[in-house]
Amino acid sequence: MTKEQRQLFLQGEERERELAERFEKTGKIIPFEEPIREGQWYRRIVPGAVCGDGSEYPVLLNSGKENSLVIFLEGGGMSFDVEMARCPNSLGNTNIGKPPCYAANFRRYIEYTCFDNEYGSRGIVEKEDERNPFRDWCFAVATYGTADIYAGDGEFAYQDEEGHKRILCHRGYSNFIKSLEIIKELYPSPDRILLVGGSAGAFGTPLLAPEVLKAYPDCREVTVYADSATCPDQRYKDALRNVWKAPEHIAGTVRTSQPAEDWFERLYQQGGDRLNYLYSISIKDWIFISYLEYLETRNMVYRPEREAEFKECVRQTVKRLKAITEKFRIMITDFPAGEGICPGATIHTTCQDPRFYETLSCGVSPAQWLWDAVNKKGYDIGLELL
Repeated sequence: MTKEQRQLFLQGEERERELAERFEKTGKIIPFEEPIREGQWYRRIVPGAVCGDGSEYPVLLNSGKENSLVIFLEGGGMSFDVEMARCPNSLGNTNIGKPPCYAANFRRYIEYTCFDNEYGSRGIVEKEDERNPFRDWCFAVATYGTADIYAGDGEFAYQDEEGHKRILCHRGYSNFIKSLEIIKELYPSPDRILLVGGSAGAFGTPLLAPEVLKAYPDCREVTVYADSATCPDQRYKDALRNVWKAPEHIAGTVRTSQPAEDWFERLYQQGGDRLNYLYSISIKDWIFISYLEYLETRNMVYRPEREAEFKECVRQTVKRLKAITEKFRIMITDFPAGEGICPGATIHTTCQDPRFYETLSCGVSPAQWLWDAVNKKGYDIGLELL
């Protein structure tokens, strides 16, 4: 790193600390304490769990009026190898042109970008929004930051560009198991459960659903919703075993380039029609199209030439999920990605986006689609975009 790059990096890191400190002062999320207040977000440190950079790992908790539970799995990228491990997402790395491969520390990046109202309504986790049909439910948020799509239980040793030894802690699976013990203690017997995740968290929903069912065997109304998990690559199988050190009951069930689909097939074998199964994605997802470009060329940019390829991937995802069960409910959206993104690109994930409440051309918002599905009135929307 040159002297100029070092200065830019440090400026970005300082800005990130300022943003995190500003968010901390809002009181939106506070350290866990009892008795808990309804509607307040709490940050509870999970004993024995660590983020990717080795820092403490929290689970976020928010109690509501209803005895129903949303378990939300945050996203935040992934890492297959040394080159990706060298590229954690931070403002410092952005300043020196590094691709944002994954988040390695929840407190310093994901927390304020996912929960700060300055960025607009945060979708389903914004319990203060009167439009949110889940605002009276209890919430538990798994905070990720492990770059392993919630599958890992190991460590990856590598050297950074300057030759320093580093460790990337891929503990997504074991962190969730530890977090689930805390969630179960606080919310022991919900009437309904919605397990939902976006991006990397969407991979985690079918993967971790069996653990949730095991923790709550008496809950008869369980919905499993993956929001955006179409990012095919043949390297998942190797990464699961050799990088993320996933347990064999996880690594051994991935047989294709689309692990979330493999895990949904396994989940249906276990849960059958007892569960609600949901999937959503935007038709030109700017993050996944950029990721597909990066995985092939190591240049993380949105290339419109990949739009047709991605649309075909989405078609195949929908076809395969519908083959699991015709009751699998699908939502395809085309909300524009916004300023600064390539024209024509669409958003990445819907459930934690301000447009979660915006009406689609069919006359239904994503929030209404999800609420209807949870209440056993599910339907597909947006399939004509394929």
